[in-house]
Amino acid sequence: MAMLHLPIHDVQFQIMEAVLKNESIVLIGETGCGKSTQVPQVTFQFCLYVGLAKRGRIGITQPRRLAAVSLANRVSQEMNSPLGSTVGYHVRFEKEQSEHTKITYLTDGILLREAIHDPLLKDYSTVIVDEAHERSLHTDILLNVLRLCQRQRKESDLNPLQIIIMSATLEAKLFSNYFNDAPVFVIKGRTFPVEVGEDHFLVFLTGREEIECAAKKLRELNEHFSSPIYPVPLFAAMSSTAQLKAFEPPPEGHRKVVLATNIAETSLTIPGVRVVIDSGKVKTRSFTAADRIDVLRVHDVSKAQAIQRAGRAGREAPGKCYRLVV
Repeated sequence: MAMLHLPIHDVQFQIMEAVLKNESIVLIGETGCGKSTQVPQVTFQFCLYVGLAKRGRIGITQPRRLAAVSLANRVSQEMNSPLGSTVGYHVRFEKEQSEHTKITYLTDGILLREAIHDPLLKDYSTVIVDEAHERSLHTDILLNVLRLCQRQRKESDLNPLQIIIMSATLEAKLFSNYFNDAPVFVIKGRTFPVEVGEDHFLVFLTGREEIECAAKKLRELNEHFSSPIYPVPLFAAMSSTAQLKAFEPPPEGHRKVVLATNIAETSLTIPGVRVVIDSGKVKTRSFTAADRIDVLRVHDVSKAQAIQRAGRAGREAPGKCYRLVV
């Protein structure tokens, strides 16, 4: 697969120089800069060049399994390597990797589970925490585990653990301070212009019930359209195989409408999507201290989330974003 020139390519040597001199670095990369696909590849090539490739594999954590699977597919294609060979993934109930795998995309929950069995994470030379700005419970715990692991490996005279924190929002000081004043790199994005106002659609909804209801309504309306709509649900409870249908072309003559939760908010490029319709709502899990239980609540998205959602339309060509906000 031919690789596009991305903004991160302009600073890749400076980043690798910083990795060589520091145990931890922070990358602030705007949407479309290439951090999720290119940083692991650049790190791998750099390790080969300086003779560090045998120290262990490179792990890249993602907050969602769909992102881990789709990114692994993309990077394996870019490296002209079968999935599961040089590049693999590991998500809940599903794994595609081998003893030869050097780059593994995995969810933060899976890496936490590995850390329970091996607190020093000896299989890894580098861990890249992607989408750190989402600040999920798993991610926050993982950052602490990695910091402890880094310190313990140094005290045990083991090979150092390199940590790269990647975020799409400007929380650099927070992450830098946590990892002993780690150096910070800010990388501009490469999205095409998006108008906030024919092609395929990506619609952000709050949950499975809302998505299935919308898909049913769209199918009922098909008889009124000259170009039939092909609704494709996309939410966390689906299998990886079902989720990957969002990346496949629709039947001939149909217009694809991907109905998604915030699972499609970051790290994904769905081919052909030129229009994003944002409900402005998201459903998240929160803990109620009074009842001591987790509950799902619907609330407004943050400004950063709204920007991320709009960016899904400008990944391949100029697009439009319609925000349904009163």
